[in-house]
Amino acid sequence: QRALSLAVDGTLGDLTRVEARMGMPAPQSDDPRWSLDLAGGALMDLGCYGLHIMRRFGNPTVVSATATQRTPGVDESCDV
Repeated sequence: QRALSLAVDGTLGDLTRVEARMGMPAPQSDDPRWSLDLAGGALMDLGCYGLHIMRRFGNPTVVSATATQRTPGVDESCDV
């Protein structure tokens, strides 16, 4: 909350980059988190938290995004 408050009130100046790294051991291949039908993949499993933090700190502009595909339509890793 304190960091967010300092960013929003301008104390930290203009934010030019927010970096969040999250990781965990990969789930088993039959885990529902790899299911396209359930909107599975790294971004929807863990990446959503990093995106939420970035959005809370302002109105970011995505300048690049890459993903590693595990199966068609399901990402194994992503960088935004």
